[in-house]
Amino acid sequence: MRPLAVPTEIAGAVLNVARIGQSRTGMHEGASVAIRARRELTEGPAHSDGVSAPIPTGTSPSATDRATTPNSPTGADKPSPAQDPTTPPPKTQTTCSPTWAATPADPRLPPGYTTPQTLVVCGYTPAQLRTAYGVTASALTPSALTATGVTVAVLDAYGSPTMRADADRFAAAHGDHPFAAGQYLETITRDKWTHLTDQVCQPPADWAGEEALDVETVHGLAPNATIHYFGANSCTDEDINATMAQIIDTHAADMVSSSFGETMHRTSGDIDPALVSQGSQLFQYAAAEGIGLYDATGDCGDESSRTGPSCDPESSRAQTDWPASSPWVTAVGGTALALGPGAQPLWTATMGNRRSVLSENGSSWVPFPGDFYFGGGGGTSEDFAQPDYQHGVVPDALATTLGTGKRAARPMRTLPDVAMDGDLMTAVLVGVTDATTGRYDESPIGGTSASAPMFAAVQADAQQARVAAGGHALGFANPQLYRTASRNTFTDVLPHPPGAPADISAVLDLGPDAHGKARIRLFELGHDQGLPAATGYDLATGLGSPHAGYLRSFKR
Repeated sequence: MRPLAVPTEIAGAVLNVARIGQSRTGMHEGASVAIRARRELTEGPAHSDGVSAPIPTGTSPSATDRATTPNSPTGADKPSPAQDPTTPPPKTQTTCSPTWAATPADPRLPPGYTTPQTLVVCGYTPAQLRTAYGVTASALTPSALTATGVTVAVLDAYGSPTMRADADRFAAAHGDHPFAAGQYLETITRDKWTHLTDQVCQPPADWAGEEALDVETVHGLAPNATIHYFGANSCTDEDINATMAQIIDTHAADMVSSSFGETMHRTSGDIDPALVSQGSQLFQYAAAEGIGLYDATGDCGDESSRTGPSCDPESSRAQTDWPASSPWVTAVGGTALALGPGAQPLWTATMGNRRSVLSENGSSWVPFPGDFYFGGGGGTSEDFAQPDYQHGVVPDALATTLGTGKRAARPMRTLPDVAMDGDLMTAVLVGVTDATTGRYDESPIGGTSASAPMFAAVQADAQQARVAAGGHALGFANPQLYRTASRNTFTDVLPHPPGAPADISAVLDLGPDAHGKARIRLFELGHDQGLPAATGYDLATGLGSPHAGYLRSFKR
């Protein structure tokens, strides 16, 4: 991509461009939906289930109980035995698995995709992820990376009043160091918050879950990085862009993690082109300033489905999400990462789940195979031409075929660029205080909302390694990613990952409801909606997922 000529008076220009335009609905974060999608409580067939259940609250359960401790759908005043960490779960209640396939599901369940069937992962800890991605020192990685000297901005809407306390509590609970003095910063203007009650935006309590996921994930994988949280005054594009302008204007960070997005083409109308134009200009300024931007690609595959919990019911066609589709950001998709003993990677599959529920009589799964439920975003953009850095790497057949099947007149921007763990069945653990009850809880959260801060943190570690080796800050990452990606640095995510079972599946056991009825779900992994994996670059995982060799490459 050609260098961008930027005026020296960048501050005024950026701030001006961030004040134009109007938003119809605004950005949506994915963490709150991912929580409910993983631990939803509704009954009925998979194809008609909703996600209206509240986010689980209460004291933090033990590692083996986290997948089975949601509140009852009726909001009972007293916690069930499984919710009380001082009371052992009933013997008839199954548990989750600390690593992939470490804990088998109840053998009395009907046959699914594999035998024996395994339970979902309880939620990976930062230490497990650091080992999996080569951040932690090992025989292959002689010195650990901590992102010392790097500042990562986390951009969301609003702001949690307990974020620092939650992050410190979560770190201490899992053997990590809390933030040091001056290591965590916030820029929030609560007196200017808008769209709190008009349903334009998800409420601040929902955004608090996203904020906790982003901050704690970055801190977990980049323990010494300075994290600066920026809370926009609402989820609207103009407020998000104004906050992004503030980051760029002051060069407040080396990189920015953003886990939100929106569909550009809806049945009620397309996104305002002025908003896309202002965002595009901001992103170009960020690249010129040497600031890397990392955006989540969404959790509804190619957006052609309207029924998944993260899908836009007004999506008019298969498409890519904004702002991840911009050629000036690094679009981070999702994978399913299976970790074995010692947090060693066993295999990596695409992030895409089909879901079934246990039948009324407990003798079968309905439907079987399951319906699409949750998957990493990606696809071929109909709005942006192919950037130079993708030329020769992305197959022309992908770059010229839109999600609708129509042929584009020229190669177009494709995404994701890279992918990291985000599948609901291999979720990450996050701690957050519920704004309503004031109680702290730890929950497993999946989605590309986890993948984006995860890759931003890895990039922060990579920047530390590069600077220590005499190099410069990473800045806009995409040109180098496409120029240097290889099997020595990235796992090529395939349709049938080596080492994985022929059919990958996991059981989510929510425990009995208030009437003793089992609430058990069966998920099949590796089936993203409209986005198949393939050898080399693909629309499900992009260049692939970085492994330990990626960080080693920056030490030379």
